[in-house]
Amino acid sequence: MQSAQSLPTKVIDHVKYVGAEIEINGSVQAVHKFIHAVESSKPYLFVTGAVLKSSSAFGRPGPQEPIIDAQFEIFGAVQGQAP
Repeated sequence: MQSAQSLPTKVIDHVKYVGAEIEINGSVQAVHKFIHAVESSKPYLFVTGAVLKSSSAFGRPGPQEPIIDAQFEIFGAVQGQAP
């Protein structure tokens, strides 16, 4: 993981959601595994936004798998009353 920061709380249909913006980089397979882990574990979390770009990481010798820079917005519902 490159970085993480909290996002403003959202209230949708009287349900309060907290979120984070997560930045990672890795192979296509690694990014796919990350998304699967987020959306298939408990507590339930949802990827609500994503930006994927080809990485500018160069300089490694030999054949290499493409690397992706990825930024995700991830939210989860919080128990309790929403305002």
